[in-house]
Amino acid sequence: MALGAVIAHVMEDGSERPVMMASRTLQPHERRYGQIDKEALAIMYGLEKFREFLIGRKFCIITDHKPLVGLFNPDKPIPDFISPRMLRWSLKLGCFDYVIKFRPGKLIGQADALSRWTAVNCSGNKENALGEVLLLAEQPEGWNLDVTRIATETKKDRVLRKVLFHVLHGWPRANTDPEMQPYWTRREALSHDKDCLLWSNRVIIPQSLQKEVLKLLHEPHAGIVQTKAYARGYVWWAGMDQQIERVVAECEACQAVRNNPPRDPQAWIVPEKPWSRVHVDFAGPFQGKTFIVLIDSYSKWFEAEIIQSMSSGTVISVMRKIFASQGLPDVLVSDNGRAFSSVEFNMFLKKNGIRHLYSPPYHPATNGQIERAIQTFKNKLKKMSESDIPWSEKMPKALYALRTVPNSCTNKSPAEMLNGRKYRTAVSALHPAAAPSAAARQAEAAAHSAPRAHLRARPARARAHVPGTRQVAESHGRAGGGTELLHGEDGRWGVAPATR
Repeated sequence: MALGAVIAHVMEDGSERPVMMASRTLQPHERRYGQIDKEALAIMYGLEKFREFLIGRKFCIITDHKPLVGLFNPDKPIPDFISPRMLRWSLKLGCFDYVIKFRPGKLIGQADALSRWTAVNCSGNKENALGEVLLLAEQPEGWNLDVTRIATETKKDRVLRKVLFHVLHGWPRANTDPEMQPYWTRREALSHDKDCLLWSNRVIIPQSLQKEVLKLLHEPHAGIVQTKAYARGYVWWAGMDQQIERVVAECEACQAVRNNPPRDPQAWIVPEKPWSRVHVDFAGPFQGKTFIVLIDSYSKWFEAEIIQSMSSGTVISVMRKIFASQGLPDVLVSDNGRAFSSVEFNMFLKKNGIRHLYSPPYHPATNGQIERAIQTFKNKLKKMSESDIPWSEKMPKALYALRTVPNSCTNKSPAEMLNGRKYRTAVSALHPAAAPSAAARQAEAAAHSAPRAHLRARPARARAHVPGTRQVAESHGRAGGGTELLHGEDGRWGVAPATR
């Protein structure tokens, strides 16, 4: 199996004169690509090979695979659901000025012949692997679900075996199997990586593992909308949304703290940038503890600290710690409590250039942003009260869950809105990209097995004052002998044998 590409010049009479030809065999991992990926790889190989001829010029790409005309069309946006590999190639094509056209394979015999007649050992360079990221979230005890198990169960699943076969060898012209219909409609965005099936950048979970993944998705006890948004960032299977709705509706812990239907309150204006307006208030006493809670109005980033007193000095200490981590906001909103209305606290805000806004007395709903955040925080702690864990572990787990689950207002996690990146969780580790590559495993094994280098003995060095003089003696040498450097009154250095 090989790739072939030809760059040709179109003459005035419409004939094509070849300028350069290229071909190479496929790498072992490239031979496992789906048919559409192999056809796209041929285009990318030709562009890379003839880059010096093409860059800065308008040219035409001719392919015998018609679906690529729609995927790589420069006049159309990149599809929302596309495999990560095709997405990378689509972005690389953005630096070229081109049009793409379809032509049957029998009419481009030069490139077709080159793909069948290649020299031995002429394969190209391998793709650079993505960088590895550490796992930050703790996995549940007894958890044994990883990429290897998903790949094993995918091979055992009757439907996914057929899907994997079609991804590797091509899809039929029509589908008559009802079980294959969900995958048939998504066939252009299906791919595979490390024996796992992917739809766009989401791993397809086999039926035997769906209950375990549902349990993992609902571990933070988020609502239906948040759990769906959480799942759509990493996994997919047919009927996933309906199963999530059923699991959340049957969860006793979630139903016990469910709110009444909300009213229609007056909303604050959404800030234009993160950490611009923050809302702060006290929560508790709750479960024997008093908390000070802060939330960013733009990103919904949540901060909470256990405090021993509700004085202004304590509030200033906590605010100083939070602001040192996230920066100074433009506006801080609070109620009219003593700690927030004190001269000391307002002087602290004034020195830091922070504008202080108060909510009207006896109308806590006007500061509904923080009131709703406190309610969410308390519900999270109630759901975790069944497990007897210390506060030093309970607080970080609750805060990490609030920061990594997508918010229903922004459809993104607070961590992504504030810091511009997704935090690693046990669910994100299910994606094949999270598994260490073969090169990383070999490098780690080599690091553990490498012999330790023995350092050469360095010569000893000592300084001493010569009695009765203004000289300083420095001795240099190893065991068994050496020399002494003498520094005299005239500032000169002298050499003398070292005495033992």
